[in-house]
Amino acid sequence: EIMDPSAPPSARTPTGVPYEPPVLHVGTGKIMKEMVDTYPWEKTPLGPRNQWSPSLYSAINYILNHPWPKAIWWGKELVLIYNDAYREVAGHKHPHIFAEHGSVSWAELWDSIGPAVEKVFSGEAVGKSDDLLFLGRMTEARLPEETYQSWNWVPFREGPGKPVAGFINGTIGKRYPFSSARLRI
Repeated sequence: EIMDPSAPPSARTPTGVPYEPPVLHVGTGKIMKEMVDTYPWEKTPLGPRNQWSPSLYSAINYILNHPWPKAIWWGKELVLIYNDAYREVAGHKHPHIFAEHGSVSWAELWDSIGPAVEKVFSGEAVGKSDDLLFLGRMTEARLPEETYQSWNWVPFREGPGKPVAGFINGTIGKRYPFSSARLRI
């Protein structure tokens, strides 16, 4: 039977054969794979897993298998899915920001990073090196943690000529003891 490739994934199976979502393969990072496997996706803008596109599965497999902090921000709501290494970036915000809207997940940074979303959805990759960001992770002194993040957002399309569906985020952060030194001055 010939199937319409433009149909949603749930409609691409022959009649009477239930659609089974692809298996997520993962190397060393198993905690976030378990979260992806067990999360109630039907309660999110992404919908149930059996309606996800092959592109979304590919992007998730890519980040889950990556040894460095990687995340996907998917759809117009920028639903955040990330790998085990990204949990350190999230700090105490994990697991609360998992599958949350991007502007909610990183609300304290949104004035700084939010404007770049429009560029990414127009197809342009963006990034910054040593970007000073005050993350909502608290220091021992109960102050926002001062970090320098090198990050990038790379657009991800559902296919050639298709609009950007989301983006992959790579992040490498450095903490410097500036805040502590300033407190002593």
